[in-house]
Amino acid sequence: MRIWKRASICFSIPYFFGTMYYFHTYLTPNFVWDDDSIETDEIETKSNYTNIMINNGSVEVFSNTTNESVPKLLHLMNKFIFLHPGKSGGGTFKMRLKYLWRMEMLNCHPRPKKCFQHWNKRKASFITIRDPIDRFVSAFNWRSILLCNDDNVREKFKYLQDKDKVTFDPILHCKERQHETQVIFQKYQQNVSVLAEGICSNWSQTKNDLDFIGHIREGSLTEWFHGRKNWDRLIPIILEKDVDFKEQIDEGILWAQQRFQFETPSKFAMRHQSFLKRNLLNDSFIGKSVSIRKEHSSVRMNRNETPSLSKLGKACLAQFFVKDYLLIKEIRDFGCKSINCKMACQSILNRRYELFQNLSTNVLYRFH
Repeated sequence: MRIWKRASICFSIPYFFGTMYYFHTYLTPNFVWDDDSIETDEIETKSNYTNIMINNGSVEVFSNTTNESVPKLLHLMNKFIFLHPGKSGGGTFKMRLKYLWRMEMLNCHPRPKKCFQHWNKRKASFITIRDPIDRFVSAFNWRSILLCNDDNVREKFKYLQDKDKVTFDPILHCKERQHETQVIFQKYQQNVSVLAEGICSNWSQTKNDLDFIGHIREGSLTEWFHGRKNWDRLIPIILEKDVDFKEQIDEGILWAQQRFQFETPSKFAMRHQSFLKRNLLNDSFIGKSVSIRKEHSSVRMNRNETPSLSKLGKACLAQFFVKDYLLIKEIRDFGCKSINCKMACQSILNRRYELFQNLSTNVLYRFH
């Protein structure tokens, strides 16, 4: 009998681990990670910890002279999901979350449709939001930088092959996308106004062209929401000039802890104190870091040479994104978890109010 029990244990152990491997490999949800993600070894040490400094979208590494203990990376994959529309500040959100707060969560990027089925399985969703017209222009200009266009100087890559090289250094590398390149360079001559005006003058053809342009084809803000307006489970963070984006990130994390208690109060208090010290170091060492610097190239590429958006182009995009702007008003009224968030939403609506004066009185009234 003892021999039989020992034998059954010997056989059950490999069966258990084999089953766990199967579940992890084949049944774990698959998410598309964005082009500007930065993967580093997780550091859970004490002295001489290599600190990460985040400065306007860049990540800088410097040596810590204090003997501060650093919290372990807190995995929140089963509790929160980050909805990351392209060109909305998502890279800054992820870096601040991981390197300063020492947390990570599921990242949904660049397409929202793959994430719909997983929303209800998480306690809440974080989402970064930007003025729809600004995001449209930024996406067009960013793809103009990334794509190869009869380029014999830069090293060419296809699809996901060495995507980080292209994202971090498009001066030396570029992406090969035949149809997208033809649309941006040949048809629209890298002029976003021509594309935007085409929405008014030739919608059927322009719609097909939009389907080829990265970060535009992935959907509007309304499509990212997919009709879900459970405001108590949504944490919006708004990228808008003159409103502190990083402070909104911190306020969102603090609100989520207070609302959902994803970490014990004592442990989170220690994590918060560590964050405050590291955030202070982050501000103190700007411009003084050494060793490694990884920076999303959209931050450091010169955009002064790109054509500005025409008045007609703005009007056409305003009509195209009218549902998104009405949604931003709802986010201001019901979704924001901080005064900064409300101020950012209001700033966007104020800047774009003139564009909607030619629309129906009913639509204009709804913007107040």
